[in-house]
Amino acid sequence: MSGLGIPTRLGLRGSLAAAGTPKADRPLRTVSPSGLGVALPVYPDGPVTLTVPVRSTGTGRAGAVISCGACSAQRCLVPVTDQPVPLDPS
Repeated sequence: MSGLGIPTRLGLRGSLAAAGTPKADRPLRTVSPSGLGVALPVYPDGPVTLTVPVRSTGTGRAGAVISCGACSAQRCLVPVTDQPVPLDPS
């Protein structure tokens, strides 16, 4: 993709490991930002919830981080890398 776009990634840190595959509540679609000459897979505009089942690998600190970029057909925002996200224990 010639260095354009940043995939959405949900990472686990510390005493957590994935116990399944991450899932999004919205399907991917493709946009072609003006002047870039590429098609980028993106989630629809608005909130998207990512979930992943986890298992404990021990005691101690645990966390999750997300890396993503936001693009529309008109522009792309500055991507975020390893942004901490709050965990829902349910």
